[in-house]
Amino acid sequence: MKIKSYITLLATALFSLTVAANDEIPTGKLIVPDSVGWGSKTQVEWDIDYPDISDIVDIDEEDGSIEISVDGLRMMIRVKAAEMTRGDIYVEYRVGANGSWQRIFQGVSSDVQPEKVLNGPNSTGEVVNSNTRIDFRIKQDGYTGSRANWRATNLDKNSKYLTLVACIDGDEAPDVTGHSGQGDAADFIKKFIDEDGNVTLGRREVIYFFEAYGYIGEENNSYYDLQDAVILVTFE
Repeated sequence: MKIKSYITLLATALFSLTVAANDEIPTGKLIVPDSVGWGSKTQVEWDIDYPDISDIVDIDEEDGSIEISVDGLRMMIRVKAAEMTRGDIYVEYRVGANGSWQRIFQGVSSDVQPEKVLNGPNSTGEVVNSNTRIDFRIKQDGYTGSRANWRATNLDKNSKYLTLVACIDGDEAPDVTGHSGQGDAADFIKKFIDEDGNVTLGRREVIYFFEAYGYIGEENNSYYDLQDAVILVTFE
């Protein structure tokens, strides 16, 4: 007599296993039939949802500042481009609305190391926690007067110095032409721009395009090219 054994996995037609409910960890389902014959094969399906940038941080649509939403994120900052016709570009950031500004870059295009992490101990990034604000700012030392003012995410939303664009995966890339023989902003970061002109990043990245000379309201001038500093921020 042949005895057929069954392993009952669940009384329902589908078995759903929640992998995790934490914003920092992928969540999803493992789907299998309610029973499987001994020694037989069955189809197992996964439905996994990986958290993206909007699940872990809030990016202010007006000033580009970042508010951390979860604990224990590692933040890594890289300068991908610094294109100026004269003088050094300064790049600084701060953790916390009242934190101290920290300079992570000073130089020109030839000084950029686009793959190097510039913040944290031994350039490995740093851990940031929920309810923490992150700001960035740049300036150029070859200008005088108001043109030399900081361009920053912590400025008033009506400030003429709020000359920056923050993009995440899928956003339209700045469509600008480099001033005085400089290349287009998109040319500096071609691997981040798809054939449709949209930004293509990792799910947990944001990229900043900064203008160091022009003011808000001067976007139609040739010198307003949003490429004086390009900063990539990665969270993991």
